[in-house]
Amino acid sequence: MAVKVKSKDSAREAHQEERLRVPIFEVFILRDGQRFMAKCPKLDLVTEEDTKEDAFQSLVEIMKEYTEDYLNRLDVFLASSNRAHQYPYILEIKRCKDDWELLQLLEVK
Repeated sequence: MAVKVKSKDSAREAHQEERLRVPIFEVFILRDGQRFMAKCPKLDLVTEEDTKEDAFQSLVEIMKEYTEDYLNRLDVFLASSNRAHQYPYILEIKRCKDDWELLQLLEVK
């Protein structure tokens, strides 16, 4: 019977996949008159909707769209003095397999 041995690299990758995600993005939900704003300062993103739930959900969608745009135009964003520092955060969002994993990166204030 053959025993399958994992290499150190594959074991490390498996461990990284299983690690608990900790919040790295603060999200602020603010009332703006009759509407609600959701802000993610680290990515400089803001949404505005009729309810706080809609504002939050809209922000999650915008974060995913922004991540795709950032990676599709990586050379432009990395050359931008006010966007280049976001690259590690973009990679964390991209690593999320689904919305649940993305939500684990958010801390709502």
